[in-house]
Amino acid sequence: MNFLSTKTTPLDSFKLLSHPDTLLIKHLADVAKSVKRRVDNLKIDKEGKDLAIKAALMHDFGKASIFFQERLKTGKKSRFSNHGLISAFFGYFITKNPYVFMAIRYHHLNLEDCEDMTRVSEKEKEVLLEIARNIDKEVEEIYKVFRIEFKLDDFIEFLEEKIDDMWGFDIEVEEKDFWDFLVIFSALISADKENAIFKGDVEEIKIKLSSDFVDYYKQKHIKKRYEIDEVREKIYNVVSNLDTKYDAYFLELPTGAGKTFSLINLALKFNKKVFYLLPFITLIEQNATIFKNILKENGIDVEDNRVFYEKHSLSGAFNVKNSDEYDLDKREFLSDDFSSKVIVTTFHQFFYSFFKSKNSFLKRAINVRNSVVILDEIQAIREDLFVVIEELFRFLIEKFNCKIIIATATLPPINIKNSVKVKIEDILEKDEFKFFNRYKINLEIKEFDEESILDFIDEKLKVSKNLLFRVNTINAANYIFDSLENAILLTSAIPPILRQKRINQIKKRGGIVVATQVIQAGVDISLEDGFEELAPLDMLIQSMGRRNRSGEKDKGFADVIRLKMNGFDGSRVYDRGLIRRTERIIRDKKIVNEEEFRELLREYYKNVRKNREILKNLRECKFSSIDRDFRLIDEVKSVSFFCIIDEKSEKLWEKLLELDEREKELKANFWNEKKEIEEEFNKIKKDVFLYVANARVYEREYEIDNEFDKAIFLYKADDRVFDIEKGVSLKEFFKEEKIFW
Repeated sequence: MNFLSTKTTPLDSFKLLSHPDTLLIKHLADVAKSVKRRVDNLKIDKEGKDLAIKAALMHDFGKASIFFQERLKTGKKSRFSNHGLISAFFGYFITKNPYVFMAIRYHHLNLEDCEDMTRVSEKEKEVLLEIARNIDKEVEEIYKVFRIEFKLDDFIEFLEEKIDDMWGFDIEVEEKDFWDFLVIFSALISADKENAIFKGDVEEIKIKLSSDFVDYYKQKHIKKRYEIDEVREKIYNVVSNLDTKYDAYFLELPTGAGKTFSLINLALKFNKKVFYLLPFITLIEQNATIFKNILKENGIDVEDNRVFYEKHSLSGAFNVKNSDEYDLDKREFLSDDFSSKVIVTTFHQFFYSFFKSKNSFLKRAINVRNSVVILDEIQAIREDLFVVIEELFRFLIEKFNCKIIIATATLPPINIKNSVKVKIEDILEKDEFKFFNRYKINLEIKEFDEESILDFIDEKLKVSKNLLFRVNTINAANYIFDSLENAILLTSAIPPILRQKRINQIKKRGGIVVATQVIQAGVDISLEDGFEELAPLDMLIQSMGRRNRSGEKDKGFADVIRLKMNGFDGSRVYDRGLIRRTERIIRDKKIVNEEEFRELLREYYKNVRKNREILKNLRECKFSSIDRDFRLIDEVKSVSFFCIIDEKSEKLWEKLLELDEREKELKANFWNEKKEIEEEFNKIKKDVFLYVANARVYEREYEIDNEFDKAIFLYKADDRVFDIEKGVSLKEFFKEEKIFW
């Protein structure tokens, strides 16, 4: 559909503007064209596509008022210059569809619950009618071009006659469908924002992806060092040869099975856009590096972020290669809009694009269409959310033409009709299975306090010099670390640059490691013995994957312990229901091997809790309620500290101070100068956060602004809170508050 042909519609015959430099008719046509491009290949009915396009054509109807046109000239806003609600009523007047009404009304706002989005207050009646009576009649001619004929007087009459019937009531939504609304809303806000920034079509990067890329890379760079590598190759070949007819692929592969290559290879077979999702930023870099190197080896320009992008809160400036036309606004839009061909990102960034109410998140959703979505380490997601994530997967497959690939050591209960499940036991012969029977774990829970745990550690030191003592809290880790000589500490209180150095040291020489949950997924270390503090069963199996990882040792081993320090049971940091379920399943169990442990995990997942409330809210379009309930992790307040460790960090801090000072002095060209500061910060952001540690504070109120030097939003970690071995600790600073973290 050609929404606007300048051959038949000379633009100089129109005067109404949507932006200071853009005609309203052109903006509406361009946004509709962009929405059409977004919905054309979706597997939704014609009516759904037409509604999305009509929402685009009507979303800025209210800008035709004399009040808005005056605002464009003077820059002064008033209640009469607002255009969202009057445009929404016009959309409803033409389509009689409540989703069009809600999408247009909120296209510059964050979503609320459906009943709030369709309710109009009495105070707005007078304003609406005044705006309607001052709409320029040129809109009638504009909409004739779009083959939508109406009389402005009829619309005003509609408001005057019907509005009293609506006042104090909702516009009726007979059959609520979260996904139908999401298509209309996400397509509209993504296309509208894109057009406002780019003023027309965006250059599309075209690349052809092939699974041959992985084979070519492996032949050149992957050398077999261990006996297990032959088994990894067998797993890779089985996954590579899976039929592409399925919608979803469930790969139950244990830690160390070499699944990264298998996942990338399978995803590239479909020649679609690829999302590679991981639970933590700390896991992204190693997987992104592998993916990037594979593409680079096959001639793909991965330095252009329109092709390949690591999308997370620490992403640096978005790079568009050899293009001076892409200013900061354009690059920021591309960075935030899921527009790249290959995106390696976190679960947060992806799932929040569907289940959060923020406009900036939801505009991404439409750009997940026609893609392959890989979910690695899916067990890290809160289990009660699986029920709503399963709904999302069905939608992505049935409407968005997506493929889903899920990989984990043990699969959670997610069901997709046209799917295939591949388990390690389906691939390997009996004699090969020994490579994934790499450890034993003693499930008889041993209880210790702060004194007896040190005696137990002494016993362990007599057994091995490659030990992992994994505990639940930073306080416990620090206490144990202080009791040992030449130990290596890994906690989230330690800035990433120091953690990575220590991980590299462990890889080379092993050692005695004291750690918290930071090592539970994706940290490529291999130790022998030690203990595991009681945690949910799926987390225990992840942590056990750090022992005898490549089968290069005789056998890995660990005891499960309960640790009470100063009377505090460390298992309390986890959901009590998960701990009780774990205790029930391992009760009466003694020493089990890795294969038996995985069987216990399958039993554990049979009793997964389902968040029925969030599912109910989804089906009733209660967007703000979904936003409140959809949390991948429990949110705890934290304070971000920048740690001065070396000369580079000193220079980075000086730069942060400079940017902070410039931001404080912003005056005349506020937005332009602020963007320049943001761009400079983005260039160093990745380096900056290598030196940042977040101290969690389990108190509702705390105030430290006057206690530490600050730049941008980071506090400088001084000697009171920073130790080169233990990282950041607020324990002494808040000792009166009895804060646990």
